Amino acid sequence: MLSALKDSELLLRYVRLGAEPEFAQLVERHLSLVYGAAFRRLQNAALAEDVAQKTFVTLSRRAIWLLGHPSLSGWLFRTAINLSQHAAREEGRRRQRERVAIELGTTMETENTIAKELAPVLDELLLELRAKDREVLLLRFMSNKSLREVGEALGIREDAAQKRVSKAVKAITNRFRLRGFNVAGLTAMASALHANSALAIPVGLAAATTKSAVGVGAAVSLGAFTASTIKIMSLTNVQTLGVCLAIATVPLGYQWHALSQSREMNLGLTEELGSLQSVALALEGEQERTDQHIVDLERRLASLPTVSEISEGTPASSPEDLYAWNENSDYIRIPRGVLDQVRLGGFITRTNRHGRAERVQKPSLNADGTLHPSLEAALGLSEDERRQMTELNETAFDQFFEVMSSHSKIEEKPFLDDGRSVIHQTETFEDYGQGFSVWFRERLTALLGEERAQAFWVQAQPVFENTFNDFGSKPRTLQVIDRIGQPLTLMEGYRGGHSIGELDKQPGRILPPSLQSYVSAWKEERQQSEE
Repeated sequence: MLSALKDSELLLRYVRLGAEPEFAQLVERHLSLVYGAAFRRLQNAALAEDVAQKTFVTLSRRAIWLLGHPSLSGWLFRTAINLSQHAAREEGRRRQRERVAIELGTTMETENTIAKELAPVLDELLLELRAKDREVLLLRFMSNKSLREVGEALGIREDAAQKRVSKAVKAITNRFRLRGFNVAGLTAMASALHANSALAIPVGLAAATTKSAVGVGAAVSLGAFTASTIKIMSLTNVQTLGVCLAIATVPLGYQWHALSQSREMNLGLTEELGSLQSVALALEGEQERTDQHIVDLERRLASLPTVSEISEGTPASSPEDLYAWNENSDYIRIPRGVLDQVRLGGFITRTNRHGRAERVQKPSLNADGTLHPSLEAALGLSEDERRQMTELNETAFDQFFEVMSSHSKIEEKPFLDDGRSVIHQTETFEDYGQGFSVWFRERLTALLGEERAQAFWVQAQPVFENTFNDFGSKPRTLQVIDRIGQPLTLMEGYRGGHSIGELDKQPGRILPPSLQSYVSAWKEERQQSEE
């Protein structure tokens, strides 16, 4: 039965077969969640119905890029909130143009219940939660699923699902209390979430939504075509011949114009590629000099006295010049003046474009937020600190990528005559970025202390500058190129220069999730074609 299939399985069938029953099952499964979020924001049933339909139309258009989601609740909720905000702005403009003296937010009769008190800010606080916590709350309360069904949707056991739900309810309860709401306990919060999900779906909305989403772009009116055909049939032979010649000339002219433009574009891209290759050669030279500098620093570290030498009276740097928070750390004697010049990350060996083997250092911070073992040793992290550090980094990455996506746009473009590319452009969002930087630094200091937080910040700075666009202070353009017979290539444009290189030969590279979905899809296509 379709109801037993996961969201990802239903979506895959819809993408492959264009199957309407599968998409209808997705609509039936999530319509209550989407309509409820829109209604709470707009307080207008007609506008909420329109937002619900637009949300599932967007799902239909972007289905291929969402196949990796085991559950669609989080994505649908965020999309519904964004569309609701847009609808609210449009409604405000319409009312202003019509000069209707009616307030946008009508005051409804209030009831002395916690559900009514929490409803105005419920969706806002849900968006502030970590993606994992928000997903499990939407499944359990807004979609009214049992703990067993939540576990099946997320691919975990029922007891694990119960723990996640309890943790997520606790998280949103704390956020309400920080806003000044008097929430008696977790049970009261769970009841409020259930109450805010209990909205009656308008009759016929599910069927209308499915039809509009599945039929996007499929129905084409034949009225204009029929009228044109009748006019052509009424022409004389000579007139008909002239019309046919004119019609035949149009595609030829269009093809000639398109060919001319393609040649000009090809020439321009070839020149740009040559320029970028020159830049890449210069950067390789700079990288070799950097590698040599690292070797010199390693020699300098090796020449420093050991603990035993210091205990025997060997002259050494003064204690205030050394990091010394953990006597068991192998890196206890790294001087403060040296730590900001070295990177505590592992090395890999690769072959460069000239066929020579070279050592390349990986970042000290991995893509999933974990630290490289050498940096963990230098910081002297306990098991509990390592766990908390990973959770903090994971939360920071999720939140920052969500904000970055709202300041970015993605575009597909052909590349030369035998390739394709996707371009991800990010604008600056310095105000939020600086606030986020301060928030992140405060959390680190609370966890590690001022001294170790400063050391981590120095080591993770390259990741912040690259992955976080220096906390949103600079624009950046990423372009992934897929050409026949060549490896995937990444071109990066940033303030002051460009870089280009094979994507798989850039260790530790963290791409935005929307761009990574293209890379994963293209790699899968290549693997299938090779098989």
